Amino acid sequence: MCGLFGYFATEEGKTVDLDFLKECGTRAATRGGQAHGLAQVYKGEVKGWRSPGDLEDNLDCIDWVAGATAVIGHTRYSTSGPASINNNNQPLMVSWDKTKYAFVHNGTLSATAWRELKKENKCKTDCDSELIARYAPCTGFTADNLGSALRASITQLEQHGRQYRACNPSYAMLALLPKRLYMVREGNPLYLMHRPEGTYLCSIDVENGKPLDVERAWYFDTIPDTRTSLPGDPKQYKPKPKTAPSHTAWYVKSSEITGDPKEKNLMEVKEAMDPVEWAVYNGLIATPPTDLHGTRRDLAELAVVIAEFMRWEEPV
Repeated sequence: MCGLFGYFATEEGKTVDLDFLKECGTRAATRGGQAHGLAQVYKGEVKGWRSPGDLEDNLDCIDWVAGATAVIGHTRYSTSGPASINNNNQPLMVSWDKTKYAFVHNGTLSATAWRELKKENKCKTDCDSELIARYAPCTGFTADNLGSALRASITQLEQHGRQYRACNPSYAMLALLPKRLYMVREGNPLYLMHRPEGTYLCSIDVENGKPLDVERAWYFDTIPDTRTSLPGDPKQYKPKPKTAPSHTAWYVKSSEITGDPKEKNLMEVKEAMDPVEWAVYNGLIATPPTDLHGTRRDLAELAVVIAEFMRWEEPV
């Protein structure tokens, strides 16, 4: 579960309202507090920035897009690749047919498709969302139909995964090109909010939003950027050091995960510094204090994903 947000001007002379974009970012951050990032169009080029940490603790970074006519943003709840390694965070910067664009995704991919296809599609990160963009040129669409290509990419990756087990069909995606913004969703939320200065997007309704139609890939031709200068990149967010939490977590070793047919469904009790990242890499089901960024609700949702390919029981 991640959060998406963004903005595009609908008339010349209009630019983003930073205060409202920060409100959208704050709402989106409730769906992912491990990393955050932004992308904007400047002088006909897409520029991206990202950082580990919670956007709510670093809202000033949004000042970087002052005067922009097109922006996309992402708040990350990682399911593949640690957020502490910034290369895994979004927006992901991708090139296709000599066009560089920024890509953000909310959803999960089949673990089978990710494991079997990431190398041949030359993925450069440990973030499974990258495979969607890398696989898009293989779908039969051209770069001029990027939205449809991304949509078809997920469908074909799902079909690959279903050879082994069902995978999550829900997603929402944004792709920002120098002259166009694509919006695609299926299942996962994405709202459009129309205001005098333009249209805002967010995974959570902020102000009289309307859900994006799920029947097709949508796009909007962006208004040219007229700025003559751009602030330097925001500073990377550095969270305060955390003390080790006093909680117990359960870790399940499963033959489905390890690939060892002789591995029994054993359970070990372990202490975890970061319960969310530990869960991602070790199949953890934990009950940490609710003041950590991994909430009980988030971990319960993650447990559902884990339970699809794991047999487990609570330790005595």
